[in-house]
Amino acid sequence: MTQDASGESAERRVPTQVDLEFVPALPDGRAVAPAEKDGRFVWLVAKGAMTEECRSEMQEYMTHIVSTGMWTQNWPSPQLC
Repeated sequence: MTQDASGESAERRVPTQVDLEFVPALPDGRAVAPAEKDGRFVWLVAKGAMTEECRSEMQEYMTHIVSTGMWTQNWPSPQLC
């Protein structure tokens, strides 16, 4: 059984997808807010809070840390479609 950097079994982990998506606005004037469900973590970004270039770079960074096992989510079970 293989393990990731956290020592957790890679077979038991749910593959994580990370996205940053622009939205027209967020509650209470927030610039960014997290949203998640099993297998997907989305950072909602209020329009005007960051440039497209910044969003693209952050997406690359987040994808890297997820794909290398530096960040894992502990969802209870694999997502069923």
